[in-house]
Amino acid sequence: MGSEELNQLRKLSKKFERKDIAFETLPARQLEKNFWILKPENENRGTGIEIVTSYRDMVNTLHSKAKCENYVLQKYIERPLLYYGRKFDIRVLAVIDNEKNLWHYKPCYCRTSSNKYTLDNNNKFIHLTNNCFQMKSEEY
Repeated sequence: MGSEELNQLRKLSKKFERKDIAFETLPARQLEKNFWILKPENENRGTGIEIVTSYRDMVNTLHSKAKCENYVLQKYIERPLLYYGRKFDIRVLAVIDNEKNLWHYKPCYCRTSSNKYTLDNNNKFIHLTNNCFQMKSEEY
C-alpha cells in the first residue's frame, strides 16, 4: 500500500471516527461504529482475518504482516441480519455461463458464529462465520 493510499485511508477512517458521514453512500447499518475487516487476499477458512477499529489498528496490523501479501480492507456491516442472535451467511454454489444462464447446485448450507452478536467486543467468534475458524470456539 503506497503512501497516497494510506493517506486516503487515514482520512476516511478519521471521518468514521468523528461520525462525519453525512455524505457517505454506505447504508446506515455500516456507520454505527468504526469496525473494519482486514483479509489476506489469497487465504481461506478465516486464516489471517483481523478485525480493526481504528486507522492506527489498520496500519499496525498491515505493518506486522508480510510485505509481499495483498489485503482486502472492508467496512464492517455493524447491524447485520441475525439468526437467533448470531451472525450467519448462506453458502450457495452457482455458475453463470457465457449466455448468462444461471446454474446452481440446489443443496446449500448456513454458517453461523458461535457467540451471540454484539459490537461491545471484537472477538472473532462473534463476527466471523467460517466453520474452520468456529470449530476452535468452546461454544461451537
